[in-house]
This record gives sequence, structure tokens and C-alpha cells, in this order.
Amino acid sequence: MNSEVITVATHKEGLFDKLINNKFNVKITVLGMGEKWTGFDMKFKLIYNYIKNLPDNKIIIFVDGFDSLVNGKLEDAVKIFKENNFKCLFSKTVDKKNLSKIESIITKKIFGNCKNNYTGNSGLYMGYVKYLKIILNEALKNKCKDDQVVLNKNLCKKYDFIDIDINNLIFENILDINNIQNVKAIFISQSGKITLKRGIRMLFEYGQFQIDYILIVYISIFIICIIYKLYKSIFIITLILLLYFNEMDKSCLL
Repeated sequence: MNSEVITVATHKEGLFDKLINNKFNVKITVLGMGEKWTGFDMKFKLIYNYIKNLPDNKIIIFVDGFDSLVNGKLEDAVKIFKENNFKCLFSKTVDKKNLSKIESIITKKIFGNCKNNYTGNSGLYMGYVKYLKIILNEALKNKCKDDQVVLNKNLCKKYDFIDIDINNLIFENILDINNIQNVKAIFISQSGKITLKRGIRMLFEYGQFQIDYILIVYISIFIICIIYKLYKSIFIITLILLLYFNEMDKSCLL
């Protein structure tokens, strides 16, 4: 079969072992194992370098290494992909009905929409090498390092051959990987569980999208400190905020 499933993982974590040792005997090619994580754009770099010399008509399926499982046969996924004449297909984020209003607002604020008011998810996708090389090469030119932001705010707007799996034919993102009895998608992924390490990383990677909220909180605390003459607290809080701004990822800011 002229297709291959790949993932990017610098180490073993989460569902990695279950993904690799799946009951459907789907071989997973692992990229980046043992390397230092340098940011979300690292996935684009590793995948592009891996596929750039592969045949244009080969189908590549990417699945997130820590949060995904194989839930069906690879040949079924390829069959559905070809029958629908897809060229490049991304999964959609978790259905709105399963998210709180706040979660839905934050998702839209950070990532935006891809097509037809759906937000694409870069943790599960597939496409012919010919088209993947185009979008990955374009993504690598973007100064923003967040793969999901680049997908929805840049790539989806530029290339009409990108589709979203709105009906979960091949991919489905869910909130709880243990609740998959009625999931028919062939590849599934759950929202990443927040470990201390991942939480700290997210704080510095996604802070750039919440600067307005951060400043509102800071100004509110600043005013309270002024009222109660807590001048040392103002200095400490301001110093912490400046250090945080200095260290956080700002690649997606205009």
C-alpha cells in the first residue's frame, strides 16, 4: 500500500506505547525520538524533511504521538480518503457541543477558523506528499511557531485543497480517550492531559495569545496595590511580568 503513518515524539509519554503497539498492526514511523523539543514548528520541519524526497502520490497520515490511538484499519482510511477525492485532510477540533463556552471562545481566539467556521487540528491529518510538501514548505516560512495557528490562520486561507474532516470519517478529536465505544473514526486523539511539564510549556507558548487578558489582570492588581499602598508588591509583580514577557514565545505576534 502506497501510504504510511508517521508521528513526532522526542520521548515516550501518554499514549505513545499504545499507539505504536496498536491492535490493528498499523506500523507507525517515529520522527524525532531522542531529540530536544524546540517548539511546535519542529513537527513541520521533521515531517517536511522526511517526505521531501518521497513520491508525490504517496499518502502520509500524521498522528500526534502522545494523545492518539489507532481505531481501525489503515486501508479503510485510505479508501475513504480516495473515495472523497481529498488531497489534504485535517481533523477538526473537539465538537463545540462538548466544550464549555469559555473553552470554545478561547479556541477560536487562539487558533481561529480554517473553513466553514470549523477549526482545524494539526494533531491528526493526511494528504498526498505532493500537497503536504506545499503546505509544510509554506508553514516553515511563517515566523509563527505554533503549527495550529499557522494551519488555521494562514494555510487554510491560502490553499483551497485543504479540507476538514467535519464528519469524522477518518479522524476524531475527543475529550476522553476512554469513552470511545461509539467512535467510528479510524484515528482518534484526545485533548492533551495537562501535566506540570506540559502546563509550564503551554504557559510560555500560548501566553502571546492572551496578552490583553494578562494586561487587564495586571492593571487591576496594580490599581488595588496603589489604593492600599502596596508599592513593593507592584515592583515584584511588574518584575515577574516583565520576565515572563521576555521568556514567552512571541513568534505569532504582529
